[in-house]
Amino acid sequence: MYKIKNDFIKNDAVSEILLSVIMLVIAVSVFTVLNLYILSDTEHSSIPSVIIVGQLEGNKIIIEHGYGPSLGLDTSCTVDIGGKSTNFTAEDLLNSDSKENGLWDIGERLVYEPDDITYLYVSIQVVDKKSNSLLFDGILQDGVVSDNAFVILTYSPTNITNNSANLWLGYNFREKSGKIRFSYKQYGGSWINTSWVSKSGSGTYNETVIGLSPDKIYIYKAELTCESNTIEDIYNTVKSRL
Repeated sequence: MYKIKNDFIKNDAVSEILLSVIMLVIAVSVFTVLNLYILSDTEHSSIPSVIIVGQLEGNKIIIEHGYGPSLGLDTSCTVDIGGKSTNFTAEDLLNSDSKENGLWDIGERLVYEPDDITYLYVSIQVVDKKSNSLLFDGILQDGVVSDNAFVILTYSPTNITNNSANLWLGYNFREKSGKIRFSYKQYGGSWINTSWVSKSGSGTYNETVIGLSPDKIYIYKAELTCESNTIEDIYNTVKSRL
């Protein structure tokens, strides 16, 4: 009996030792995880806590340092306009007085004035070079992304009657000039083209087409020609009245 009881005591002692070792391993593991987390958080503290404000003022793109520590003049900015990216630094766009101290400070603005951005997608990214961190990434204007140097858009019709409709389009020649027109047809019919109209710059244009058949569906598209290139927008539809 004594021997059996003593074995139980020995087993209990071994169990207590094993439990202590397991608890020690768990404690060390938890401490290691916490230590790694703290070290990681310390590394990220080098990222500056700043607020960058991006906005459009007419055709100008404004990037303002709104809050936080001063940034270096090597702060990188990327502007995407209609799918074409342009890179520059804060030093490139700050005025001479603002960059005398070698910093981009709160309240100072980077002003970038590109070509006509009407109807074009516009976004900006700002990256702090010292920490290689993204400070701002935003879309300032939703619009067209295209490889073409110009833009043509088909808009919804107005003033629809039983035999006529007012068709609309938007265009942007991006410092070039050319011509625009409409093409329309009844489903299953042949295309009818309006006359080419010379335009430059950007804007909207409308033209009333007549001779439509009552209560019929027509499809139409806006077309643009410039420097021997002709492009068109997707089709829109119009249904004439009874």
